[in-house]
Amino acid sequence: MRSFIQARDTAPGPNLHRKHIFFFPRRIPPYKRSTKILNLTQHELTEEQKKDGIAEPGAENREQIVSLLNFCCKPDAASIRKRATVLARMAEEEGAEGVMLGGAPYLMPALVESMRERGLRVFFSYSPRVSIERTRPDGGVEKVSVFRYQGLFEIE
Repeated sequence: MRSFIQARDTAPGPNLHRKHIFFFPRRIPPYKRSTKILNLTQHELTEEQKKDGIAEPGAENREQIVSLLNFCCKPDAASIRKRATVLARMAEEEGAEGVMLGGAPYLMPALVESMRERGLRVFFSYSPRVSIERTRPDGGVEKVSVFRYQGLFEIE
């Protein structure tokens, strides 16, 4: 089933010279998927994601993956590419045929490119965000975002 959503990667920065790429996301039903999809996000998998066949990386790689996905300061193009290359190599070493990506938006174009260079399929989680506001005992308002996993989109 084709989605009406289309994302467009238009040169993410002055130091990254890339052609315009059009992504056509497609929801992948779990019963049609036999690919080992590795979780390359900083979040642990939900039960629904596990049921869809997404796998966690080995414990020895998990901490490094989370570290590579987080930035404490503004990165340059070279460090973005380097992190993307290391993450793609790790996915390959884990025996993944595909990856579920998530993280800083400025990392995604380089990460998608690195995964594709290794022949890995690229997926993103579809999770509508629902905001819930609660009044705290001190009168302040706390806003919480709830993410409800609904499936994967493959970037073709």
